[in-house]
Amino acid sequence: MKALFANLFALLPPYPSKLSVPELVDQATAYVKQLQKRMGEYKEMKVQLEKERSEMRSKMIPPVLYMRDLGSNLEVHLITGLSILELGLQLQAFNRG
Repeated sequence: MKALFANLFALLPPYPSKLSVPELVDQATAYVKQLQKRMGEYKEMKVQLEKERSEMRSKMIPPVLYMRDLGSNLEVHLITGLSILELGLQLQAFNRG
């Protein structure tokens, strides 16, 4: 039984080494509850980030490549990673400029 408590103590964050067995069990219980709470928060963050990533992807347009042969020159336009709204705003700014 002593070996089990030693293993449990080794898994906990640093505490005074002179804890009684009930104090050690209380500390372990509190620590496990703290870890469970943090794990729940991280799961919520993961869900939120996946949702935001999905929303961002739905607003993205695929890359567009325009090429025009101008004789001795080649004109190339690459549009990538812009949302349709951002692209529209940039085109409006370009037309005004």
